Amino acid sequence: AQVRVEREHGLVGADPEDHRRPADILLVESNTCMDFVVTNPAAPSLCMVAAAKSLAAANRRAKDKVHLYDGYCKRDGYRFQPFGIETFGALTQGARNSSNSWPLT
Repeated sequence: AQVRVEREHGLVGADPEDHRRPADILLVESNTCMDFVVTNPAAPSLCMVAAAKSLAAANRRAKDKVHLYDGYCKRDGYRFQPFGIETFGALTQGARNSSNSWPLT
């Protein structure tokens, strides 16, 4: 598969007055906006959540991103996909699913 790199030419689904960017990567072929979410489960604000269940901190942050940006992307006909990873290397299920579909060359 080839990757086409283009200069950013506007915000996907965002109001022109709003400077949020809903994704880090736009995968044109699959109409997917992918946003990388790196979470430190040892952060004071997340350590109790992280201690309760494996990947709980990364999953929480990924859900936060969905809440913020999914509507923008859907409105413009794109699918929003957070790629959640913890600072210790663990990937959320969504990130594992996404990375498993990438061709290795």
